[in-house]
Amino acid sequence: MERLLPNHAGSNLIEFRGRHRDGGCAEGARCFSIQNGDKPGTISIAGSTGVEQAAGLHHYLRRFCGAHLGWEATGGHQLHSVPRGSLPPVDDAGVVVNLPFERTVYMNPETFSYSTAFWDYERWEKEIE
Repeated sequence: MERLLPNHAGSNLIEFRGRHRDGGCAEGARCFSIQNGDKPGTISIAGSTGVEQAAGLHHYLRRFCGAHLGWEATGGHQLHSVPRGSLPPVDDAGVVVNLPFERTVYMNPETFSYSTAFWDYERWEKEIE
């Protein structure tokens, strides 16, 4: 969070939870949910694992803040639309996304031979985040 959204790191505007108290995700399912936080201008993202929580953050930034996260070659991170000080609310019912896949695949297998082989530490650091 500190490098991705430095203006929001440590601000308590985004809370991550294992599961939301109101449910929405079936037990054992791979899912995330997004709800308005307890205080105005805050949000709460829950997910069955950290991977689903990260997917929930990406979904929120893209759908509710108009932001984009991507490789530098495709425009890079475009986070200028994320407001400072408070965050846009989601619908009162919140958002629940059940992922239909048993596993999450990261990158096309060929990427490791035609792209990542030429990355330096700084580039790997961005990818790890």
